[in-house]
Amino acid sequence: MYAAIAACEGARKDLAVLQAAGFDAVMFGNENDRPYEFDVDTASTASMAYVVGALRAEIKVPFGVDVHWDPMSSIALAAATGASFVREIMTGTYASDMGLWNPNAGAALRYRDRLKRSDLAVLFNISAEFASSLDRRSLADRRPRRKPRIDVGATGSIPGLDVIGDLLAGHDGRQHGVGADDARHDRGVDNAQARDADHARPLVDHRLAHCHGKDGR
Repeated sequence: MYAAIAACEGARKDLAVLQAAGFDAVMFGNENDRPYEFDVDTASTASMAYVVGALRAEIKVPFGVDVHWDPMSSIALAAATGASFVREIMTGTYASDMGLWNPNAGAALRYRDRLKRSDLAVLFNISAEFASSLDRRSLADRRPRRKPRIDVGATGSIPGLDVIGDLLAGHDGRQHGVGADDARHDRGVDNAQARDADHARPLVDHRLAHCHGKDGR
């Protein structure tokens, strides 16, 4: 419980900064709860629920949750706290440093419906950030019908323009998130790579505007 109280104070400071900066949404996750598990201990999920509950009155924007790396616990936490979305590795089969990674998206989505949260948005990571997919199809071919978030390579790496181009080719109006967490200069990223990522942004914006219309819709 002492750890949860300490985490709550840190989360409160982060929440205040993010909301003051004008972010559209925030997400609560257990990034530092390592080593990661596929079947997360109940105490971890309960601690996260404590933190979100303690801050609930201070949250002014939509919020999501992610219990690494357990889809069922993520759904349960979202249902208990009133989260608007979850982000998780929901589908695919990967070779990882945690062993074989094989989540069950069907079970998680059925669980969401049983908890009467069919309104809960689910963001699919279709490329795990520290694992290798055993699926030989391209990322573009692996896109689910729902809105995916695509992690490319290890945390801190920069998405290649070829990957972004493949995903946007044949774009059908869905929104996609492409990235690797904290991929910036202060994480040891090569400056040229960072500049490439910055240059990619107007290219992506232009191609999305072409797909949706000038206003991006």
